Amino acid sequence: ARLAIRRMNAIHSKYKSKISNEDYIYVLCVFACMAILWIDRYGRRKLHVNEKVASYVYWRYIGEQMGIENIPSSFDAMEEYLHRFEDNKMVYSKSNVEVMRPVIDFNLSTCPKLLRPLFELLLSAMCHTNMREALDMSTPPRYVIVLLHSILYARGFVEEYLLPPRRRRLQRTPLDGDAADSQRVRPAFHPATACPYRRCGYRIGQLGPPGLLKDNEYGNDLY
Repeated sequence: ARLAIRRMNAIHSKYKSKISNEDYIYVLCVFACMAILWIDRYGRRKLHVNEKVASYVYWRYIGEQMGIENIPSSFDAMEEYLHRFEDNKMVYSKSNVEVMRPVIDFNLSTCPKLLRPLFELLLSAMCHTNMREALDMSTPPRYVIVLLHSILYARGFVEEYLLPPRRRRLQRTPLDGDAADSQRVRPAFHPATACPYRRCGYRIGQLGPPGLLKDNEYGNDLY
């Protein structure tokens, strides 16, 4: 964890003058709140208040280690900040598209080419209006939005009432390994769709934008 925070701070230091404190707070609130809001809406059950507090404490600590100031004082305050920021600050910018397009393309690269237009349509249907406008995404037909959300609600119902409990937890990071490879993380998604260093696993200190990889904790030994 210390290595991950050190690496993250080293990367952010290159852009320190370009990222405002309120932008840092917004992204922190996204990480702390969005997964929980998603689970509360589409999951098999709503999360307990203790789980929400745990998420808040975890991300508040990371924010403090990053030097972020004026972090909201609770999970509810983070959620309020998140919605208020999106209502007031989320507008179209060319740079939004330049940043988001590679992220979308990377995620679409894992599905068959013939289905990519459909998945991009569904991705647009998942976004709220402000986000679609900010990212210059086309508005999908109303029936697509309704159908997608209905499927997600149905998935939560099936998971709650029709599927048996999971017998083993999903473990992204192996708990064992030989001494030479014990610090290498092997991703949980299918290796055939991952870029080379992720197929082989990676070390936390190696991650970052391509232009900063020469500054990583292990030199240029990515593989």
